Amino acid sequence: MAVAVAMVAILSCGAVVVASEAVGRSQPQALHLALGNSADAYVVSWLTLDETRTSTVKYGTAPGALDKIATGSARIYDHVGGGFNHFVTLDALPANAKIYYLVGDAEGGFSDVFFFETRRAEAGKAPMTFAIYGDLGLDKGEPSIAAINSHGAQGEYDFVLHLGDISYANDAIISHNSTHDYEEIWRDWFAALAPTMTRTPYMVMPGNHESWSRSPLSGIQTFNFTVYKYKFQMPGAAAGSDTSMFYSFDYGLVHFIALSTETDYDGHPIDFYVKQYKQVNWLRADLAKAAANRANVPWIIVMGHRPVYCTGSPYSKDSVPTENSATLQAWLEPLFKEYRVDAYVSGHAHRYERQFPTYRNQPTSRSYTAPGGTVYLVSGGAGNVEGHSSGGADAVWTAYKNITDFGYSTMTVVNATHLEWQWRVSATDELADAITIVSDHDW
Repeated sequence: MAVAVAMVAILSCGAVVVASEAVGRSQPQALHLALGNSADAYVVSWLTLDETRTSTVKYGTAPGALDKIATGSARIYDHVGGGFNHFVTLDALPANAKIYYLVGDAEGGFSDVFFFETRRAEAGKAPMTFAIYGDLGLDKGEPSIAAINSHGAQGEYDFVLHLGDISYANDAIISHNSTHDYEEIWRDWFAALAPTMTRTPYMVMPGNHESWSRSPLSGIQTFNFTVYKYKFQMPGAAAGSDTSMFYSFDYGLVHFIALSTETDYDGHPIDFYVKQYKQVNWLRADLAKAAANRANVPWIIVMGHRPVYCTGSPYSKDSVPTENSATLQAWLEPLFKEYRVDAYVSGHAHRYERQFPTYRNQPTSRSYTAPGGTVYLVSGGAGNVEGHSSGGADAVWTAYKNITDFGYSTMTVVNATHLEWQWRVSATDELADAITIVSDHDW
């Protein structure tokens, strides 16, 4: 029997109505896609509240011919209502193909049939577009969710990058939505984004809100990013990090690096257990490898939850990074200079900021043509229960900011030398800021 993953309605006013309770305990929900550990692999993930005999994906190139079967496994963490998180890898998929699939178990029930498109065989020879934002929850996130779904459900994004602070379930105890518990908010958040997540790979990295739940009923069980690690599977194995906390991947003409700005470097703000600093050594090695491959993959884009250059307390004073931003600057900026990182994109500050190309607290250029330095972008205002953060006075490296509207960003990689960045106001989906970075990546 096929069952809906969740019932989601996007009303004309942009509100998201979720009814995840309509899904049975052994039936799939919270379905989402991610890029796998090779260019021809995708990871399909979902949740069941009760254990099922198998974790099965049936798939094929036509909706009525799901003639291939892949199986995986499920994992569970010690929290009431946490359920079973299922992961199945579909590999050796053909390029330029539309893959139809359903997930579940013969006894527990299967989902409806969904589909996604695989990578283009010549991905580097045609523009690719991805959405990128951080700090998106349900409460106050409705306009962004509606806008993102209006594009993601149509396959307009090659993939989505979420820069940490995912769902804001850990704010359940203090949020206005007090009738929901921690796990229910997670499920409803997945359900709200199902039109995008079932069609488009959804890539994530950790933020401070993934570190644990504030509730005394679930703080211990969710300690040390447990829920993040159990709900998401990123391509860390192929990247050599062997973790979803930090990883990298190539897609077309871009090498993407996702960092954990929360843990595992000198001066990190959150780390409950052993401090290994594996990420520090891994990042240098990964950047060196990416730089050596620049003839094939010319763009290098690094992402993390917390910003380096951002106005106002606690991020900077008199145009100089402070507190954790200063810590990140000391670690990252020399590497960005050495390996000519094109852009660093972050969230955490609940607003949008675009900086000029910057090095050592000064703009290297007030143009994005031959920038001569890394471009720093903050896209943390997608919307959540905590609302906006105010920001401070403009710095010498400030180019544009918006502290009043919820919004999200997109990047379009046009070719080896041109990259288009856009930021849209979610309530209207209107373009509010845009630049084109033109670079030969040699500065």
